[in-house]
Amino acid sequence: MRKIREILANRGVKFIVSIFDDAFSEDIHYSKGMILIFYKYFLEWICEDKRIGLIIKPKRPGIQNKLQEIKSLFNKACYTGRCVVLDDPAGRLPSDAAYSSDIAVGIGISSAVSEVIVAGCKGIYCDLTNYHKHPFYQFGYGRIIFNNIEELIETLKRYAEGDFCTKEIGDFSNWRNLIDPFCDGLSHRRIGGYFHSLLKVLDGGGTREEAIRYSNTLYAERWGNDKIINMNSYSHCRNKSRLKSVMIN
Repeated sequence: MRKIREILANRGVKFIVSIFDDAFSEDIHYSKGMILIFYKYFLEWICEDKRIGLIIKPKRPGIQNKLQEIKSLFNKACYTGRCVVLDDPAGRLPSDAAYSSDIAVGIGISSAVSEVIVAGCKGIYCDLTNYHKHPFYQFGYGRIIFNNIEELIETLKRYAEGDFCTKEIGDFSNWRNLIDPFCDGLSHRRIGGYFHSLLKVLDGGGTREEAIRYSNTLYAERWGNDKIINMNSYSHCRNKSRLKSVMIN
């Protein structure tokens, strides 16, 4: 994937942004209008500034055709040679895009951005759902989370220009443990162990609730009680973006 950076650099690109969208519908927290606004600002930016490159990892393939309202803008951006839309998005990791960019931006409390932050990349949450109760707002507004895309783009422009005042933009180094409290690269072992304990109870004839309680108890004993989140406390939330902040480690 780093070849993409080399290709864009050979085309005069000095600063690369990778962006991540999400599924959208009028019935869920990401509407089509939000996705259109999200793309529009980034596509216009690279069309206006020849030094900017864009790597897009959509949630689903064929995003250009799903956003007919800005398809011509999409085509114009791609025609510059500085806009790359990754193919087979479902088969790619977010880091495939982020490792070739200077900073990653995702819509909402993006799990893709959380992944690339854990991987050591810079990332920003573009929260167009305005979920101000999220803890990131308490310490990171204007640095790691924005709810105004115009403000976000202007900040990124200053960051791309090397503005010293924006050096902390997307920098999660002091708060990475909020996303991954372990930071040891062993999440596969923890997830595997959890599923193993679930299956042990289910195969023995236990109920789903019994399997979850048993698995939670074992997990808490080994990794800490603070690593278990009671999802029932989230069931009353109409804004489902809050659930995006919960990651299994």
